[in-house]
Amino acid sequence: NAYYNNNLGSSASMGAEAQIKWQKWSYLADVNYSYTLATDNKTGFQQYEFPPHMGHFRFGWNPEKKLWLNLRGDIIGKRPREEWSPNSGLLDGEGFQLLHFSVSASELGNGNVRLDASILNLLDRQYSTLIFVDDADVVKDGAAKYPNDLAAEGRAFYIGLETGF
Repeated sequence: NAYYNNNLGSSASMGAEAQIKWQKWSYLADVNYSYTLATDNKTGFQQYEFPPHMGHFRFGWNPEKKLWLNLRGDIIGKRPREEWSPNSGLLDGEGFQLLHFSVSASELGNGNVRLDASILNLLDRQYSTLIFVDDADVVKDGAAKYPNDLAAEGRAFYIGLETGF
């Protein structure tokens, strides 16, 4: 999942989203696309690092009543930065794609145990979060003082175990 947190003041946003969901027997497909135009009210620029184009999908299989296997994906478009950094020459952030896999099993043990396991960024894709907006246009010796973006999280494993008592 991609998260975008920037405290830039106020912005105006508008957009549209489309979703298609199909489920039959033990299969599920859920695909959505969103377009968001977020504009910073102070500068009139597109919201820093927030991609106008995003897509997400989930393909699920429920081979048994209490078991779900899911392949999920995120497709993130390019992230605006260029107009925020005219002096440093930093370009918009590249788009990226991520795959995730998860398993969910319920009613285990005496029927009161649930297990969830996920692998995020399944293919260990390298991507980055843009440097902070305050640093985007800082120049030193005629070039960007901070030319390298922040490496995002690589492959991650999460296991959750829940029980009632």
